[in-house]
Amino acid sequence: MINFPIFSFSRRLFSSYLFWSFFFFFIFLGLGIYLSVGYYLPGQDQIITAGIQDWKNPLITKIFSVFNYFGHWSIILLFSFFLLVAGEILRQRRKIHLFLLAVVLTLGVSEIAKYLFQRSRPDLNLALISAQGYSFPSNHAVIAVVFYGLLSYFLFQFLKREWLKKILILSLAILVFLIGGARIYLGAHWFSDVIGGWSLGLSLLILFLGFYQRWKKPILKF
Repeated sequence: MINFPIFSFSRRLFSSYLFWSFFFFFIFLGLGIYLSVGYYLPGQDQIITAGIQDWKNPLITKIFSVFNYFGHWSIILLFSFFLLVAGEILRQRRKIHLFLLAVVLTLGVSEIAKYLFQRSRPDLNLALISAQGYSFPSNHAVIAVVFYGLLSYFLFQFLKREWLKKILILSLAILVFLIGGARIYLGAHWFSDVIGGWSLGLSLLILFLGFYQRWKKPILKF
């Protein structure tokens, strides 16, 4: 049996959802405030970025460029379109509509956060790709956590074997990790941008799941 707290389905645990959502949100908010008042973590961020880019070579750059696309908003929206079609075919329209609403809200919240904190991106000499706009939080990191987290949640309905569920969670967790790592390797974000993005993404993911479980009766038990 899988005991994974984010995927707990009891309504009485709604307060726990809120607790963990606020917990990760305050990590994000605290880091953002710390950075916005002038403490840019230059030493730590530069050391981590330099350490990751020490592995730089054409093959690794191509590999990370592929993972980078898996977190881009345009690819996420493309995947969302395919999910919308699949939802119509499988008669899961309401779930997919809620899924898409969560994705759109996440993109909006992440963009608002960027304009609130207005942190500059890494120096151009570190950039292996072109990146526009502000740096904190990483949009790729935020949307990857929410999109692939919700995807794994809903895919649980169609997986009967425990080992497949474990592979699903592990695979998508690794994908989210590599998307964040790709943003650092490619010089589009600092390490702290990615940590902030993961924190905000977890906060939103848990919040969406909590409200979904309050709105609908439990459909799965593990």
